Amino acid sequence: NVCAKIDYCKYENQLLTLFKSLLYFAGLVSTFGASYVTRNKGRRASILIGVVSFFLGASNAGIQHLLMHLEIWTILLQWCTCLQC
Repeated sequence: NVCAKIDYCKYENQLLTLFKSLLYFAGLVSTFGASYVTRNKGRRASILIGVVSFFLGASNAGIQHLLMHLEIWTILLQWCTCLQC
């Protein structure tokens, strides 16, 4: 097997490869949208759209992280309440 000798092929995971390919495809599609916005509305509008989409993605990740901590906190609170009974 050729991939056993090369470090590049170390992680042969088709799901990970699909995920990375989808990221590349999303980048390709977004370049067409960005070029359209930049050509018609200017560079400032393109940058503002990029900033807004970045903050929406970051806030989504932050909210999911916060919800995970709230779930853990609720489980711990219930466990402590059960210990006091």
